[in-house]
Amino acid sequence: MPFHVSLNWKTLFVTAAVPLLALALHVRARACTAVFVVSGGAVLVGNNEDASMPLTKMWVVSGEPGKYNRFYLGYANDQTIQGGINERGLWFDSFSAEPKPVVSTPGATVFDGDMHDKIMAECATVEEAVELLHRYNLPFLADNMLMLGDRTGASVIVEGNAILPRRGSYQIITNFRQSEHPEGSNFDARYKIAETMLKADPHVSVESIRKILAAVHQEGQTSTVYSYICDLQSLKLYLYHFHNFENVVILDLHQEFAKGSHTQNLRELFPTTFAAEQFVSQSVAALEAMKAEHRYLPFDPKTYADFVGRYTVQSPPSMAGREVIVIAAPDRLRAELKDGVLRELIPESTVKFSVWEPDQRGTYVTFLRDPSGIVTGFVADTASGLISATKMK
Repeated sequence: MPFHVSLNWKTLFVTAAVPLLALALHVRARACTAVFVVSGGAVLVGNNEDASMPLTKMWVVSGEPGKYNRFYLGYANDQTIQGGINERGLWFDSFSAEPKPVVSTPGATVFDGDMHDKIMAECATVEEAVELLHRYNLPFLADNMLMLGDRTGASVIVEGNAILPRRGSYQIITNFRQSEHPEGSNFDARYKIAETMLKADPHVSVESIRKILAAVHQEGQTSTVYSYICDLQSLKLYLYHFHNFENVVILDLHQEFAKGSHTQNLRELFPTTFAAEQFVSQSVAALEAMKAEHRYLPFDPKTYADFVGRYTVQSPPSMAGREVIVIAAPDRLRAELKDGVLRELIPESTVKFSVWEPDQRGTYVTFLRDPSGIVTGFVADTASGLISATKMK
Protein backbone atom coordinates (compact mmCIF):
# COMPACT_ATOMS: atom_id res chain seq x y z
CA MET A 1 0.00 0.00 0.00
CA PRO A 2 1.50 3.40 -0.95
CA PHE A 3 -0.29 5.19 1.92
CA HIS A 4 0.80 5.92 5.43
CA VAL A 5 -0.87 7.04 8.64
CA SER A 6 -0.26 10.73 9.19
CA LEU A 7 -1.44 12.50 12.33
CA ASN A 8 -0.51 15.93 11.00
CA TRP A 9 -1.39 15.88 7.34
CA LYS A 10 -3.07 18.71 5.47
CA THR A 11 -6.63 18.71 6.67
CA LEU A 12 -9.88 18.56 4.75
CA PHE A 13 -12.62 21.14 4.49
CA VAL A 14 -15.67 21.25 2.23
CA THR A 15 -17.52 24.26 3.62
CA ALA A 16 -17.41 26.17 0.37
CA ALA A 17 -19.26 23.33 -1.33
CA VAL A 18 -22.33 23.89 0.83
CA PRO A 19 -25.39 25.95 -0.05
CA LEU A 20 -24.90 29.04 2.09
CA LEU A 21 -27.80 29.04 4.53
CA ALA A 22 -27.67 25.25 4.71
CA LEU A 23 -24.02 25.31 5.73
CA ALA A 24 -24.70 23.72 9.08
CA LEU A 25 -26.81 21.05 7.40
CA HIS A 26 -24.21 19.85 4.93
CA VAL A 27 -23.04 16.30 4.23
CA ARG A 28 -23.89 14.76 7.52
CA ALA A 29 -24.41 11.09 6.88
CA ARG A 30 -25.14 10.48 10.52
CA ALA A 31 -25.24 6.86 11.63
CA CYS A 32 -24.05 5.20 8.43
CA THR A 33 -22.13 1.99 7.79
CA ALA A 34 -19.89 0.95 4.88
CA VAL A 35 -17.80 -2.13 4.13
CA PHE A 36 -15.07 -2.31 1.49
CA VAL A 37 -14.02 -5.84 0.56
CA VAL A 38 -11.41 -7.39 -1.74
CA SER A 39 -12.24 -11.07 -2.26
CA GLY A 40 -11.45 -13.57 -4.99
CA GLY A 41 -10.29 -10.85 -7.36
CA ALA A 42 -13.50 -8.83 -6.86
CA VAL A 43 -13.63 -5.36 -5.30
CA LEU A 44 -16.98 -4.67 -3.64
CA VAL A 45 -18.30 -1.83 -1.50
CA GLY A 46 -21.58 -1.71 0.42
CA ASN A 47 -23.08 1.30 2.18
CA ASN A 48 -26.11 2.14 4.34
CA GLU A 49 -27.15 5.79 4.34
CA ASP A 50 -28.82 6.45 7.70
CA ALA A 51 -30.54 9.79 8.27
CA SER A 52 -33.72 11.57 9.23
CA MET A 53 -34.02 13.16 5.76
CA PRO A 54 -36.31 10.95 3.66
CA LEU A 55 -36.20 12.47 0.18
CA THR A 56 -33.22 10.96 -1.62
CA LYS A 57 -31.88 11.27 -5.13
CA MET A 58 -29.29 9.91 -7.55
CA TRP A 59 -27.74 11.94 -10.33
CA VAL A 60 -25.02 11.83 -12.97
CA VAL A 61 -22.61 14.64 -13.82
CA SER A 62 -21.09 14.31 -17.28
CA GLY A 63 -17.37 14.82 -17.42
CA GLU A 64 -16.35 17.94 -19.26
CA PRO A 65 -12.98 17.80 -21.09
CA GLY A 66 -10.33 16.54 -18.70
CA LYS A 67 -12.89 15.46 -16.08
CA TYR A 68 -14.42 12.08 -15.33
CA ASN A 69 -18.10 11.17 -15.45
CA ARG A 70 -19.47 10.68 -11.93
CA PHE A 71 -22.51 9.13 -10.31
CA TYR A 72 -23.79 10.57 -7.03
CA LEU A 73 -26.28 9.77 -4.30
CA GLY A 74 -27.68 12.25 -1.81
CA TYR A 75 -30.71 14.26 -0.81
CA ALA A 76 -33.35 15.76 -3.05
CA ASN A 77 -33.84 18.87 -0.91
CA ASP A 78 -30.47 20.39 -1.84
CA GLN A 79 -28.69 17.72 -3.94
CA THR A 80 -25.85 17.57 -1.43
CA ILE A 81 -23.38 14.83 -2.40
CA GLN A 82 -23.28 12.03 0.17
CA GLY A 83 -21.39 9.46 -1.85
CA GLY A 84 -20.32 8.75 -5.38
CA ILE A 85 -18.47 6.64 -7.96
CA ASN A 86 -16.71 7.85 -11.09
CA GLU A 87 -16.11 6.17 -14.43
CA ARG A 88 -12.65 5.00 -13.35
CA GLY A 89 -14.02 3.04 -10.39
CA LEU A 90 -13.08 5.49 -7.64
CA TRP A 91 -15.64 5.53 -4.81
CA PHE A 92 -16.22 7.65 -1.72
CA ASP A 93 -18.83 8.15 0.96
CA SER A 94 -19.04 10.49 3.97
CA PHE A 95 -19.66 9.70 7.64
CA SER A 96 -20.30 11.90 10.63
CA ALA A 97 -18.08 11.78 13.71
CA GLU A 98 -18.01 13.40 17.11
CA PRO A 99 -16.54 16.91 16.80
CA LYS A 100 -12.80 17.18 17.32
CA PRO A 101 -10.55 20.14 16.42
CA VAL A 102 -8.46 19.65 13.30
CA VAL A 103 -4.85 20.80 13.17
CA SER A 104 -4.52 22.97 10.08
CA THR A 105 -1.42 23.74 8.03
CA PRO A 106 -0.52 27.46 7.90
CA GLY A 107 -0.38 28.81 4.37
CA ALA A 108 -2.20 25.89 2.77
CA THR A 109 -4.62 26.63 -0.06
CA VAL A 110 -8.34 26.89 0.69
CA PHE A 111 -10.44 25.18 -1.98
CA ASP A 112 -13.44 27.27 -3.01
CA GLY A 113 -15.78 24.61 -4.33
CA ASP A 114 -17.12 21.12 -3.74
CA MET A 115 -14.16 18.98 -2.68
CA HIS A 116 -16.11 15.75 -3.15
CA ASP A 117 -16.88 16.62 -6.76
CA LYS A 118 -13.30 17.75 -7.36
CA ILE A 119 -12.01 14.36 -6.19
CA MET A 120 -14.47 12.44 -8.34
CA ALA A 121 -13.89 14.65 -11.39
CA GLU A 122 -10.09 14.61 -11.27
CA CYS A 123 -8.92 11.41 -9.56
CA ALA A 124 -8.88 7.81 -10.80
CA THR A 125 -7.40 6.14 -7.71
CA VAL A 126 -7.27 6.47 -3.96
CA GLU A 127 -3.62 7.45 -4.23
CA GLU A 128 -4.45 10.36 -6.54
CA ALA A 129 -7.30 11.45 -4.25
CA VAL A 130 -5.04 11.49 -1.18
CA GLU A 131 -2.42 13.47 -3.05
CA LEU A 132 -5.05 16.00 -4.08
CA LEU A 133 -6.32 16.35 -0.52
CA HIS A 134 -2.80 16.96 0.75
CA ARG A 135 -2.75 20.19 -1.24
CA TYR A 136 -5.58 21.81 0.74
CA ASN A 137 -6.17 23.11 4.22
CA LEU A 138 -9.76 22.05 4.79
CA PRO A 139 -10.89 21.57 8.41
CA PHE A 140 -14.48 20.44 7.82
CA LEU A 141 -13.40 17.00 8.98
CA ALA A 142 -13.71 18.27 12.52
CA ASP A 143 -17.03 16.40 12.54
CA ASN A 144 -16.92 14.36 9.36
CA MET A 145 -14.94 11.48 7.84
CA LEU A 146 -14.46 10.14 4.33
CA MET A 147 -13.91 6.61 3.12
CA LEU A 148 -12.32 6.16 -0.31
CA GLY A 149 -11.82 3.01 -2.38
CA ASP A 150 -10.93 2.14 -5.96
CA ARG A 151 -11.11 -0.71 -8.44
CA THR A 152 -7.53 -1.82 -7.64
CA GLY A 153 -8.56 -2.70 -4.08
CA ALA A 154 -6.96 0.28 -2.34
CA SER A 155 -9.04 1.92 0.37
CA VAL A 156 -8.52 4.46 3.16
CA ILE A 157 -10.50 6.15 5.89
CA VAL A 158 -9.77 9.87 6.09
CA GLU A 159 -10.27 11.44 9.51
CA GLY A 160 -9.46 15.01 10.49
CA ASN A 161 -5.78 14.35 11.17
CA ALA A 162 -5.31 10.73 10.17
CA ILE A 163 -5.41 8.52 7.10
CA LEU A 164 -6.08 4.85 7.83
CA PRO A 165 -5.30 2.41 4.98
CA ARG A 166 -7.04 -0.94 4.69
CA ARG A 167 -5.23 -3.80 6.41
CA GLY A 168 -6.39 -7.26 5.42
CA SER A 169 -9.13 -8.12 2.96
CA TYR A 170 -11.73 -5.64 4.21
CA GLN A 171 -12.25 -2.24 5.82
CA ILE A 172 -15.31 -1.14 7.81
CA ILE A 173 -16.45 2.33 8.81
CA THR A 174 -19.31 3.54 11.01
CA ASN A 175 -19.23 6.79 13.00
CA PHE A 176 -16.30 6.66 15.39
CA ARG A 177 -12.66 7.57 14.89
CA GLN A 178 -10.70 4.36 14.43
CA SER A 179 -7.44 6.22 15.00
CA GLU A 180 -8.64 6.55 18.61
CA HIS A 181 -10.50 3.24 18.87
CA PRO A 182 -8.63 0.69 16.73
CA GLU A 183 -10.57 -2.21 18.25
CA GLY A 184 -13.78 -1.17 16.56
CA SER A 185 -15.67 -4.34 17.39
CA ASN A 186 -15.34 -3.49 21.07
CA PHE A 187 -16.61 0.04 20.53
CA ASP A 188 -19.48 -0.05 18.05
CA ALA A 189 -22.25 -2.65 17.67
CA ARG A 190 -22.72 -2.12 13.92
CA TYR A 191 -18.99 -2.49 13.36
CA LYS A 192 -18.95 -5.70 15.41
CA ILE A 193 -21.85 -7.24 13.48
CA ALA A 194 -20.29 -6.39 10.11
CA GLU A 195 -16.88 -7.69 11.15
CA THR A 196 -18.29 -10.93 12.55
CA MET A 197 -20.18 -11.60 9.32
CA LEU A 198 -17.16 -10.82 7.15
CA LYS A 199 -14.93 -13.15 9.15
CA ALA A 200 -17.53 -15.93 8.89
CA ASP A 201 -17.68 -15.79 5.07
CA PRO A 202 -14.31 -15.98 3.29
CA HIS A 203 -16.00 -15.82 -0.14
CA VAL A 204 -17.63 -12.42 -0.02
CA SER A 205 -20.26 -11.69 -2.66
CA VAL A 206 -22.97 -9.15 -3.44
CA GLU A 207 -25.39 -11.40 -1.57
CA SER A 208 -23.24 -11.60 1.56
CA ILE A 209 -22.79 -7.82 1.61
CA ARG A 210 -26.55 -7.41 1.19
CA LYS A 211 -27.00 -9.54 4.31
CA ILE A 212 -24.49 -7.39 6.20
CA LEU A 213 -26.27 -4.17 5.24
CA ALA A 214 -29.59 -5.69 6.26
CA ALA A 215 -28.14 -6.77 9.61
CA VAL A 216 -26.83 -3.29 10.48
CA HIS A 217 -29.69 -1.19 9.09
CA GLN A 218 -31.54 1.23 11.37
CA GLU A 219 -35.17 2.18 11.91
CA GLY A 220 -36.82 5.01 13.82
CA GLN A 221 -36.20 8.76 13.69
CA THR A 222 -32.86 7.94 12.09
CA SER A 223 -33.46 5.23 9.48
CA THR A 224 -31.58 3.62 6.64
CA VAL A 225 -32.99 5.72 3.79
CA TYR A 226 -31.07 3.93 1.02
CA SER A 227 -28.37 1.30 0.59
CA TYR A 228 -26.15 0.27 -2.28
CA ILE A 229 -23.55 -2.30 -3.25
CA CYS A 230 -21.14 -1.66 -6.10
CA ASP A 231 -18.67 -3.83 -7.95
CA LEU A 232 -15.99 -1.21 -8.62
CA GLN A 233 -14.45 -3.24 -11.45
CA SER A 234 -17.61 -3.81 -13.50
CA LEU A 235 -19.36 -0.65 -12.23
CA LYS A 236 -22.53 -2.62 -11.60
CA LEU A 237 -24.50 -1.05 -8.74
CA TYR A 238 -27.25 -2.68 -6.66
CA LEU A 239 -29.55 -0.07 -5.12
CA TYR A 240 -32.07 -0.51 -2.27
CA HIS A 241 -34.59 1.95 -0.84
CA PHE A 242 -35.49 2.51 2.80
CA HIS A 243 -34.01 -0.71 4.25
CA ASN A 244 -36.14 -2.89 1.97
CA PHE A 245 -33.57 -5.44 0.84
CA GLU A 246 -36.11 -7.52 -1.09
CA ASN A 247 -36.47 -4.97 -3.91
CA VAL A 248 -33.32 -4.09 -5.80
CA VAL A 249 -32.65 -1.82 -8.78
CA ILE A 250 -29.53 -2.88 -10.68
CA LEU A 251 -27.72 -0.11 -12.55
CA ASP A 252 -24.91 -0.40 -15.06
CA LEU A 253 -23.02 2.82 -14.38
CA HIS A 254 -21.45 2.73 -17.85
CA GLN A 255 -24.98 3.00 -19.25
CA GLU A 256 -25.87 5.74 -16.76
CA PHE A 257 -22.83 7.77 -17.83
CA ALA A 258 -23.76 7.28 -21.50
CA LYS A 259 -27.12 8.99 -20.84
CA GLY A 260 -25.38 12.23 -19.92
CA SER A 261 -26.27 14.39 -16.96
CA HIS A 262 -29.60 13.42 -15.38
CA THR A 263 -31.29 13.06 -11.99
CA GLN A 264 -33.78 10.63 -10.45
CA ASN A 265 -35.65 10.61 -7.15
CA LEU A 266 -35.02 7.22 -5.55
CA ARG A 267 -38.66 6.78 -4.43
CA GLU A 268 -39.71 6.71 -8.08
CA LEU A 269 -37.57 3.65 -8.80
CA PHE A 270 -39.15 1.36 -6.20
CA PRO A 271 -42.56 -0.04 -5.26
CA THR A 272 -44.39 1.97 -2.62
CA THR A 273 -43.97 0.66 0.92
CA PHE A 274 -45.88 1.70 4.00
CA ALA A 275 -42.75 2.22 6.11
CA ALA A 276 -41.14 4.55 3.59
CA GLU A 277 -44.29 6.62 3.01
CA GLN A 278 -44.94 6.87 6.75
CA PHE A 279 -41.36 8.05 7.30
CA VAL A 280 -41.82 10.78 4.68
CA SER A 281 -45.10 11.99 6.17
CA GLN A 282 -43.71 11.97 9.70
CA SER A 283 -40.62 13.86 8.59
CA VAL A 284 -42.69 16.52 6.82
CA ALA A 285 -45.00 16.85 9.82
CA ALA A 286 -42.05 17.15 12.20
CA LEU A 287 -40.48 19.83 10.02
CA GLU A 288 -43.69 21.86 9.92
CA ALA A 289 -44.09 21.50 13.68
CA MET A 290 -40.53 22.75 14.14
CA LYS A 291 -41.24 25.79 11.98
CA ALA A 292 -44.45 26.53 13.89
CA GLU A 293 -42.66 26.24 17.22
CA HIS A 294 -40.07 28.83 16.20
CA ARG A 295 -42.35 31.23 14.33
CA TYR A 296 -42.64 34.68 15.96
CA LEU A 297 -46.38 35.25 15.75
CA PRO A 298 -46.33 39.06 16.26
CA PHE A 299 -44.14 39.42 13.15
CA ASP A 300 -45.68 41.83 10.65
CA PRO A 301 -45.67 40.25 7.15
CA LYS A 302 -45.76 43.74 5.65
CA THR A 303 -42.10 44.09 6.63
CA TYR A 304 -41.02 41.17 4.42
CA ALA A 305 -40.32 43.70 1.68
CA ASP A 306 -37.58 45.25 3.84
CA PHE A 307 -35.43 42.15 3.49
CA VAL A 308 -35.91 41.45 -0.23
CA GLY A 309 -32.83 41.81 -2.39
CA ARG A 310 -29.47 40.41 -3.37
CA TYR A 311 -26.78 39.82 -0.76
CA THR A 312 -23.07 39.23 -1.34
CA VAL A 313 -21.05 37.18 1.15
CA GLN A 314 -18.08 39.07 2.63
CA SER A 315 -16.74 36.45 5.03
CA PRO A 316 -15.39 33.88 5.59
CA PRO A 317 -12.85 34.47 2.79
CA SER A 318 -13.48 31.02 1.30
CA MET A 319 -17.07 32.07 0.50
CA ALA A 320 -16.52 35.73 -0.37
CA GLY A 321 -18.49 36.80 -3.42
CA ARG A 322 -21.22 34.15 -3.12
CA GLU A 323 -24.69 35.54 -3.77
CA VAL A 324 -27.92 34.96 -1.87
CA ILE A 325 -31.25 36.22 -3.20
CA VAL A 326 -34.06 36.89 -0.72
CA ILE A 327 -37.58 37.00 -2.14
CA ALA A 328 -40.96 37.54 -0.51
CA ALA A 329 -44.48 36.21 -0.94
CA PRO A 330 -47.46 37.60 0.99
CA ASP A 331 -47.08 34.95 3.70
CA ARG A 332 -43.39 34.07 3.77
CA LEU A 333 -39.79 35.03 3.11
CA ARG A 334 -37.46 32.72 1.22
CA ALA A 335 -33.80 32.55 0.25
CA GLU A 336 -32.55 31.34 -3.14
CA LEU A 337 -29.05 29.88 -3.17
CA LYS A 338 -28.57 29.07 -6.85
CA ASP A 339 -28.97 25.35 -6.15
CA GLY A 340 -32.56 25.14 -7.35
CA VAL A 341 -33.96 25.19 -3.81
CA LEU A 342 -35.95 27.94 -2.09
CA ARG A 343 -35.59 27.82 1.70
CA GLU A 344 -38.14 29.47 3.93
CA LEU A 345 -36.89 31.99 6.48
CA ILE A 346 -38.96 31.59 9.65
CA PRO A 347 -39.23 34.83 11.66
CA GLU A 348 -38.10 34.45 15.27
CA SER A 349 -38.10 38.19 16.01
CA THR A 350 -38.39 41.35 13.94
CA VAL A 351 -34.92 40.78 12.44
CA LYS A 352 -33.87 37.23 13.33
CA PHE A 353 -34.91 34.27 11.17
CA SER A 354 -34.19 30.54 11.10
CA VAL A 355 -33.91 28.05 8.26
CA TRP A 356 -34.99 24.45 8.91
CA GLU A 357 -34.31 21.30 6.92
CA PRO A 358 -35.90 17.82 7.24
CA ASP A 359 -33.21 16.75 9.71
CA GLN A 360 -34.59 19.50 12.01
CA ARG A 361 -31.30 21.31 12.38
CA GLY A 362 -31.54 25.04 12.08
CA THR A 363 -29.38 27.85 10.76
CA TYR A 364 -30.01 31.31 12.22
CA VAL A 365 -29.93 34.50 10.16
CA THR A 366 -29.98 37.97 11.71
CA PHE A 367 -30.55 40.89 9.36
CA LEU A 368 -28.78 44.18 10.04
CA ARG A 369 -30.38 47.63 9.81
CA ASP A 370 -28.71 51.02 9.66
CA PRO A 371 -29.84 53.90 11.95
CA SER A 372 -32.58 54.82 9.47
CA GLY A 373 -33.98 51.27 9.56
CA ILE A 374 -32.80 50.16 6.11
CA VAL A 375 -31.60 46.55 5.90
CA THR A 376 -27.90 46.52 5.00
CA GLY A 377 -26.92 42.86 5.32
CA PHE A 378 -27.13 39.74 7.47
CA VAL A 379 -25.09 37.48 9.70
CA ALA A 380 -25.78 33.72 9.55
CA ASP A 381 -24.90 31.70 12.64
CA THR A 382 -24.12 28.15 11.49
CA ALA A 383 -22.59 25.09 13.08
CA SER A 384 -19.42 25.84 11.11
CA GLY A 385 -19.14 29.50 12.14
CA LEU A 386 -20.46 32.93 11.24
CA ILE A 387 -21.16 34.08 7.69
CA SER A 388 -21.63 37.78 6.95
CA ALA A 389 -23.16 39.29 3.84
CA THR A 390 -23.88 42.79 2.55
CA LYS A 391 -27.04 43.81 0.76
CA MET A 392 -26.40 45.04 -2.77
CA LYS A 393 -27.82 48.44 -3.70
